[in-house]
Amino acid sequence: MLENVDETHFINIMDNGDTLGFQGDQEVKYEDVVSGGQGMMMIVRLTGGRDPRIETPMIIFQNKDRRYPMRGVPDYIPGVCYRTRPKGWDDTLSFPQWCQENPVITRDHDDRTRIIYMDNCSCHNETPKLTVALQDINAIICLGKLLNPGKTFFLKLAASSVRKVNVMRDKQGVLYTRKAMIRCGLAKNVNGVWEVGQLSPELQEIIRKHKSQFDGIPVPKFSVDSSVQDSQILLDEDNVL
Repeated sequence: MLENVDETHFINIMDNGDTLGFQGDQEVKYEDVVSGGQGMMMIVRLTGGRDPRIETPMIIFQNKDRRYPMRGVPDYIPGVCYRTRPKGWDDTLSFPQWCQENPVITRDHDDRTRIIYMDNCSCHNETPKLTVALQDINAIICLGKLLNPGKTFFLKLAASSVRKVNVMRDKQGVLYTRKAMIRCGLAKNVNGVWEVGQLSPELQEIIRKHKSQFDGIPVPKFSVDSSVQDSQILLDEDNVL
């Protein structure tokens, strides 16, 4: 039973409603943008065999007190679980907890040994707690890291990828590259006509929201000076100044 586990760390810039500034300022900054946002990590596990799949992931949130569960964040959402760490990274405490989290990894019905391939991050090294967790699920960890193949490898990989994509077609026989240009509006449709219906759903939604400007009506321009400091300009998601 071969499996692969890895983590991905990312920063999420979230609007918590707090801003930095003074009364009367024309511009304010979001607090979280200034502080760098909130770090978190997702541990992903892939199983092999005849029925490969991505199993239940674990999210590691940032919390200086390692609090679990966090206030207002019950751990009951099906298909995912979470723990917390001061920096939002995996460590020697959270990884054994992940292995023991039911139903993240359960013992095989036929008692087959799980061989889990991971990188050689320090938190993956065996500790007494991790040893117990692995014994409970009849698993062993194989640590390793690919050697740097060299810059020539990546040059060849880029060239090979481009060659393969350039000959790929969809079910109607349209080249993927041509289809991409059509859907972003930089080429005519396959019928030789440029039309809104050829665009991606996101671009069609923008046109729908700003139909008058799309039809040619100029966008009004505003200027803010001392004579309008007492005026209040309200902006919503559909208006860009």
